[in-house]
Amino acid sequence: MERHFNITWHIYNQSKVVINISRIGELNWRVFEVLGCRRALLTDKNDEVNEVFNDGEHLMTYSGLDELFDKLEMLLREEDMRLRLASTGYEETSKRHTLYHRAKEILRVCGVG
Repeated sequence: MERHFNITWHIYNQSKVVINISRIGELNWRVFEVLGCRRALLTDKNDEVNEVFNDGEHLMTYSGLDELFDKLEMLLREEDMRLRLASTGYEETSKRHTLYHRAKEILRVCGVG
């Protein structure tokens, strides 16, 4: 399992932009992993992502292949925008969405914390 995470981390850190396609329109771990690696994320639009992150501030979303390709080309061309997304996404993830934050929330919901 550790090898998987090392390979994944290496791939993310070699990428300028990471594309996420969720299976059923959910907020998956890849969103947090990519933003935690300080990389620009281009993910499919869905309500769960929009509840947690701001499109255009922390990450960028797309609907359909045409929009995916247009936004990917833009992010590859616009380095300042790409780096800003990577930075603000990382800051938001570090501030509110680490495993520590999830564990604390679970304890709160269970009435322990």
